[in-house]
Amino acid sequence: MDSTVFFSIVIATYNVRSDLEACIGSINEQVFLDYEVLISDGGSTDGMLDYLSSREIRNLSWYKSEPDAGIYDALN
Repeated sequence: MDSTVFFSIVIATYNVRSDLEACIGSINEQVFLDYEVLISDGGSTDGMLDYLSSREIRNLSWYKSEPDAGIYDALN
């Protein structure tokens, strides 16, 4: 990824793989590329970790998948 990141897209998820795939599909259709994607997953059991490590997410610069204390914990 290019080192000139204009903005970050931060996504918190938990057991919503199909929704995340739709979200990432929309992001990947954009013409600009000066962004990064950061995903914090709360330890999903729906195959999320496989998707996160699949390289299908353009400009993914960081992700984790582990239990957390909810949305606020995930975003922090």
